[in-house]
Amino acid sequence: MSVTLVKGATTVTLPDPVSGKALSEKKRQVVGRTQGGTVVTHDLGVDTYDIELSFDMLTAAEKSSLQSFFHTDADGVMNTWTYTDEFSNSYTARFLSPELDFQQAAKDIYSVTFTIETSSIGV
Repeated sequence: MSVTLVKGATTVTLPDPVSGKALSEKKRQVVGRTQGGTVVTHDLGVDTYDIELSFDMLTAAEKSSLQSFFHTDADGVMNTWTYTDEFSNSYTARFLSPELDFQQAAKDIYSVTFTIETSSIGV
């Protein structure tokens, strides 16, 4: 099994993420107060979900493909793309951080953790 990140003609295939990924639901709402102290709220209408993905044992080629996708296709947090999880569920996603921090486990073996935002999740 594997996961894919797709933008246009570019597809990056990675091994399944480490199990036990963090899933967060976010209500897109704003809260403020008037000068008189009344609470004012507004619902922006779209709930989103953050998914933390961790990958261990990436090869140098997988690391390079992910870096290229992050910098060129996704342009960090700027562009959306399609994420297909290990259960074949597809979502429109974006990176939530303008950084990818890799750890080197051994020669040409890397791990990385990053968070994406989607408008739905499959659980």
